[in-house]
Amino acid sequence: MLHQNYTKIACVGVGGKAVYSLAKYFRFLGTEVLGFDISENKRTQALEKLGVAVKYENPAGFLGNDIDLIIYSNSLPNQLIKTLKENNTHAKCVAVGELYQQIVSEYTAGHLGEQEKQAVEKTNLTPLLNLNTQNLVLIGVTGTDGKTTTCCMLYGILKAAGYRTGMINTVGARINDRQVDTGLHVTTPSAQEIARLICKMQKEKCTHIVLECTSHALVTGRLAGLKLDFAVFTNITKEHLDFHGNMGNLIAAKSLLVKKHLKNSGFAVINLDDELVFNRMKSLARNEIFYSTRSTRKNLKHLVTAKNIQSHGNESFCFNVEIKLGREKTSFKQPVCIPMIGAYNVSNALAALSVGCLLDIEEKKVVRGLKNMDRVPGRTEVLQKEPFYVIIDFAHTPNGLKNVLASVAKLKKSKKNKLLVVFGCAGKRDPSKRSPMGQIAARYADVTILTAEDPRTESLKKINDAIEKGWRSTASDHQEIIRYDDTLENVLVRQNAIKKALCLAQEGDVVIICGKAHEKSLCF
Repeated sequence: MLHQNYTKIACVGVGGKAVYSLAKYFRFLGTEVLGFDISENKRTQALEKLGVAVKYENPAGFLGNDIDLIIYSNSLPNQLIKTLKENNTHAKCVAVGELYQQIVSEYTAGHLGEQEKQAVEKTNLTPLLNLNTQNLVLIGVTGTDGKTTTCCMLYGILKAAGYRTGMINTVGARINDRQVDTGLHVTTPSAQEIARLICKMQKEKCTHIVLECTSHALVTGRLAGLKLDFAVFTNITKEHLDFHGNMGNLIAAKSLLVKKHLKNSGFAVINLDDELVFNRMKSLARNEIFYSTRSTRKNLKHLVTAKNIQSHGNESFCFNVEIKLGREKTSFKQPVCIPMIGAYNVSNALAALSVGCLLDIEEKKVVRGLKNMDRVPGRTEVLQKEPFYVIIDFAHTPNGLKNVLASVAKLKKSKKNKLLVVFGCAGKRDPSKRSPMGQIAARYADVTILTAEDPRTESLKKINDAIEKGWRSTASDHQEIIRYDDTLENVLVRQNAIKKALCLAQEGDVVIICGKAHEKSLCF
């Protein structure tokens, strides 16, 4: 069905960026638009000026026989989405990301009618298509864990090499040495925001840009039009299945970094130690380089390997580097040192180092860039060491939690000391990871304190019930679990959990607070 054939549509969550953009698109097609949101903002006000009737409430049940299409935000309560679908079977009901991606794909493929094309351009749905990035080196990084750290490592290497560099990642954006805020709760910003930031970087004469790319962004067309010189893959583990449905769809989403966004001359940078990444991403690109902390494979054309990995007080790691580029084999003359807790960060460093090698950056500059890299906010970030460690980390996946707990447990002064972990699981996100994360906490921590991590519209008690079920299946008698899940306390529910951990900690213990890290908001 042509988009202009819809006569009246409903947009639920119309104050959000993506739903707002599609509401504008349909208004420019002449479609009657009915909007719903729980609060007024600048976007809803702008839509009202365009003739959109906005109701500041959640829609209740049947919306009317004259509604052809319902566009909804994924952040809506699951029950509300279910009710909308059940009570409006006559209308097509679609998630905003799915429709946004469909429109962008049809536009780039030339399948839209003239009126629809004009509406896309007037709405500015695909701003990256119009950017001239020929003089930029663009590096995209994707994976379940390690994306932000790898971006920061790349940024450090490029800066040490003397390049004017921009970076967009979970923590925010950097233009040369200046921090630019991208919002409270954003990984990959909207296409419009990315375009604005890239233009700003170009004005400030950046030659290289590092971009963190989520599976959501890839699937929903937020990067449409962007062509990369390097597509870097860290790892792929079970995450965001609430959005993707299954692992096959998640892997397919990640592969779009190569299939849709890598230049023909570009390189895919692939983690050989991650079976899913290696098996699914190899051979997608014309040019590939692999990196590994343990492989001795000889049949790969390009390979970067870490050897003799040594920890220094468990707070930094040094290793030797062997490089194979075609027939040429070399080794770094000096060890590479990274100032971060966790041996898993050696793999992230290798990913960044691989790009540096392909860019022909001098060894000493690569080494200096990694050694002097800026602290990554919220990534095994040490707040204090005495009388006990306090560390914050963004770990919010089973793999991330396992890696960080195994690493920081080594910081305890003695076997008598304890590891205390504070964490939770997000609402309206993959519920299947909750029990496994409870099991992991029981495997490594002496005291587990459960609290809120963006419960959104889900019951915090039910989220923590699922985590505790996994914990109890693994914990022994000497371990302790404490819960803070009274949502009437709002943000205090997390503050009080953290206070409890700090009150319980004794000299020589380790307290790690996981999940929120650099983020400055809590969503109830």
